[in-house]
Amino acid sequence: VLDLVRKPVEGAREGGVRGFAFGIGHGIAGAVVKPIVGAGTAISDVSSGIAAVVATGPSRRRKKQRHRRTRPPRLLFGELREVRRYSSVEADLQNYLGWEFVRSVCEILPLVRNDSASIVLLLFRDRAAIAEVPAAIQTSKTGDQVLPEESRMQEGFSDVFSPVLEGRAREFLFGDLLMASVDEQECKLILQDRSRVKHVVPLQPEALNDEILQALLEGFISVCSHAQHVANWQPLRTALDNASLVASAMDSLSTEQAMVGRTLEVIEVQRRWQPKGWCVPFLPTDWEISWRWVDSRGHRHPNLRRGLSRETCAANVVPPCELDTRRFEPSSEWTVQVHGGSDVDGWVYGATWSSPNWGHKATMTDYLRQRKWVRTFV
Repeated sequence: VLDLVRKPVEGAREGGVRGFAFGIGHGIAGAVVKPIVGAGTAISDVSSGIAAVVATGPSRRRKKQRHRRTRPPRLLFGELREVRRYSSVEADLQNYLGWEFVRSVCEILPLVRNDSASIVLLLFRDRAAIAEVPAAIQTSKTGDQVLPEESRMQEGFSDVFSPVLEGRAREFLFGDLLMASVDEQECKLILQDRSRVKHVVPLQPEALNDEILQALLEGFISVCSHAQHVANWQPLRTALDNASLVASAMDSLSTEQAMVGRTLEVIEVQRRWQPKGWCVPFLPTDWEISWRWVDSRGHRHPNLRRGLSRETCAANVVPPCELDTRRFEPSSEWTVQVHGGSDVDGWVYGATWSSPNWGHKATMTDYLRQRKWVRTFV
C-alpha cells in the first residue's frame, strides 16, 4: 500500500509530471503483485515443511541425500580439461595415482595389459611418465576401494625413468631430454638424457601404426627444439583420432597376442536398395558404414590400407585391411565366419546398425546386413 504514495512522489522528483504518472503505475502494480508473490512464497514454505515432516528415514538422511557413484570419475585431458570417450583404465589410473599427478595429461598410450596390471605411457607438455594400474582396482565402482600398499613396475619397465609416488609411477622431465628416437624394428622408444643415459620404453605395436609412431616421435623432437622444453602433442592427437586404435586397445590390449599372433576381424556392411538389391551403404546417415569395411562400432576400420579413398574401399570384394607389414605377416587368407545365427554366406540382417536383434533371414523391415571376415597374422 505504501507504494501507492511513495512511487508517485519518487517519480515526480526524478521526472516531473511524466515521472509522477509512471510512479502511479508502478505503485498500483506493486500493490497488486506483491501480495500474490507473498502468498506463493508462503504456500511453498508450508509445502516444504510438510514434506520434511512426512519424509521417512533418519533425520540425517533427510537433510542430506548421498548419491553413490556407479563408476570412477572420468579423466579429463589437457589444460582445458577436454572430455573424451570414457575409459575404465584411465578412470582407475586417475583414482590410483591421484588427480594432482594426472592433471593436464595430454595423451595416454597403452603399453601392456594382462591379468595382474595395465601399464600406460602418460604424455604431458613438460614430462612423460609410465604408470601401472593394478587389476585389483580396475573393477571397482566407487571411490572407496583399498589401494595396494605397494606396486612394483613389471619386468621391462623397472629401469625406465625415475620412480615417483612410492614406485607407482616413473617420470622423465623434458628439461633433461637431449635426444629422442624410435627403433621401428623392435618398436621401442629411446630417450637420451643430458647425462647420456638411454631410457628404452617398449611400445605396443598393436596400438601404434606408422602415423601414430611418427607423431609420437615428432612430439619428443619438438621438446628438443623448444626453448622451454615443452612438447607439442597435437600431431599425435590427430593421428590417434584418424586411427581410432587407442580406445579399443585400452579395453582389449594383450601382450600374449602381440607375441603369438593376432586375428584381424573386419565387418562388411551392405544396404538393401529395391532396384539393385544389396549394395554399398549410400544414405547420408551411412557416413561411416559407407566405407563398407568397418569395426565392431560401425566406424571405418582402423586397419584399412593407408591412402585408399572411400570409393576404392567400397569397391573391394575382400577387406582391404592389413597390419603393419614390418611387424606382422599374414598366415591365412580372408575367410567369412559362418555360424548358427547367420545364413550360408555368413550374413545377418537387421533394420538399422543399432538394432539389438540380427537374424539369419531378411524380413520386410530389414535394410542392413553384415558379416564378419577374419584373417590371422604372425
